[in-house]
Amino acid sequence: MNKIFTTCTDKQMLAGILRSVLIIIYVYLLAVSIWLCRDFSLGYIIDRIVPYGLPPLLTLITATFLSLFVLTLEQTRTETLLFSIICLAFAGLNLN
Repeated sequence: MNKIFTTCTDKQMLAGILRSVLIIIYVYLLAVSIWLCRDFSLGYIIDRIVPYGLPPLLTLITATFLSLFVLTLEQTRTETLLFSIICLAFAGLNLN
């Protein structure tokens, strides 16, 4: 009986650690993106995003949201950890 509670606690702890690592990675990527774009004006960046960069930007935001939201919702399932890592990789591909 005690082993069941320990397993759930271990999975929740792993999900919490993974969620924290994902948030740190996303904050780091946001800071690096802001640092790289500091030399450009806001109008220049918006002119470049609007015609062709909107779909990748929306996909990046969606993948980031899904990777963090799934970990918040389903903390005890192992599949959510894999799904969150895949969403992190997909968000990284769309960041380019």
